[in-house]
Amino acid sequence: MHANPFDTPAATAQAQPAAKAPSLPYAFMGLAALIGLLGLVINLLNVWLLQDEQIFASYLEYLPQILASFVEATLLSAVAALLLTRSYLERHAIAGFKRPRQLLALYFGMALALSLAAGLFGGQLLAHLLAWAYEWFESPTLAQLLVSEPINLLLFALDTLLPLWLCLHLLRRNAEPGKAQAIARGEPALAFALCFAVFYLKLLSLLPEQVFFYDNTWVYGLLLLVGLPYGALVFAAAWSGLPLQLRQCNPGRLILASLLCLLLWLLAFVLVAVAIALYTLNGNELFSEALLALPGLGLLALLWPLTRLSLRWVYRPQAV
Repeated sequence: MHANPFDTPAATAQAQPAAKAPSLPYAFMGLAALIGLLGLVINLLNVWLLQDEQIFASYLEYLPQILASFVEATLLSAVAALLLTRSYLERHAIAGFKRPRQLLALYFGMALALSLAAGLFGGQLLAHLLAWAYEWFESPTLAQLLVSEPINLLLFALDTLLPLWLCLHLLRRNAEPGKAQAIARGEPALAFALCFAVFYLKLLSLLPEQVFFYDNTWVYGLLLLVGLPYGALVFAAAWSGLPLQLRQCNPGRLILASLLCLLLWLLAFVLVAVAIALYTLNGNELFSEALLALPGLGLLALLWPLTRLSLRWVYRPQAV
């Protein structure tokens, strides 16, 4: 008998396993942000319930700096989880995992435990070392650069990067090998914008307090949070300049491109600030303080071409 032409072959009738690699980096990124939020809530409850009123009042006084540091740390953990996961998938040609929920649950438990341990013991160690560094260097900025930042970087590697790499490595036996899939432009554009925002926030937080000339602590938090609209503009510029589909994400080049964009933008910022200072020092008066907004708007608009330029020079996206 002749085969029925309307029958579907058995090989094609079976449902193909869904590739989970495209959504996996976003899942890890969301979990990293959730762990940071839980750490902030636990820290707040600890100060509120277990400490005396004086410590709690001091905590509320520095709440703007604490929230700004939380935003910076959360963005760093999120973009690190996104890029590390994508880099691992591309390097080992992994199309997906058979049990993604098991992988995500293992990472969440491991990263949360390490984050709480690092926050408890690392915080105490950092407090003692900073007290010694303030007496030795007699400069809070220098103490932060030489003591606080290296320790925070070590803690970040232990509670964010290490558990993520361990989970991917230990459950690699459940991975589904396959060819590298095309990457939608939204992912590298988001990673580029987050890297830019993290670099901006970190640089601003390292500047001495005398640079800002402020008395209200909320002003400092607002200055740090200004990096978020900058990141939104950078994301729009990167998204419009990238191809619809890319062969790979290439996280290393993406980080270097965002750093170059920030450095070029800071160079333009310094040149504009020097020009305004020289203009006023020569005895000239500005027509109105509102005119100072024009250079600011010009620097903001400059982010668009600088983003496109840095992507073209360093990232060099390859369309599918």
